[in-house]
Amino acid sequence: MVKVVGLTKEEIEERKRRNKLEQITKTTFTSEAQITTQFNSWIEIKPNPKIYSSIFVTPDRHRIRIDNPELFSYAQTLAEAYERNGEPEFTIKKTYEE
Repeated sequence: MVKVVGLTKEEIEERKRRNKLEQITKTTFTSEAQITTQFNSWIEIKPNPKIYSSIFVTPDRHRIRIDNPELFSYAQTLAEAYERNGEPEFTIKKTYEE
C-alpha cells in the first residue's frame, strides 16, 4: 500500500521564508542579475554578468558565501536587505584568499 503525506507545518513555513528571501533578492539586484533557487538548499545569484563568480545563500545557516572579492559589496548589500526585512543576522563567508 502507498502512503501519501503532505508538507509539514515546518516545511510550509520554510518554503514561505525561502520565497520571501528570493523576492528580497530580486528587488535588491538589477534585472540583469541571474537568480537560481535550488529547492530546499540554496539561492545562487550572479549579480553582474561581467563577474564570472556567484553568490550562494544558505538560508537555514544564515550564510552568504562568496569566492571572489568583487562580490563582497553585493553580498553585503544583500545581507543588509535581508536584515532590514526582519531576517536574523547573516554571515558573509569569504572562500577566497586575499
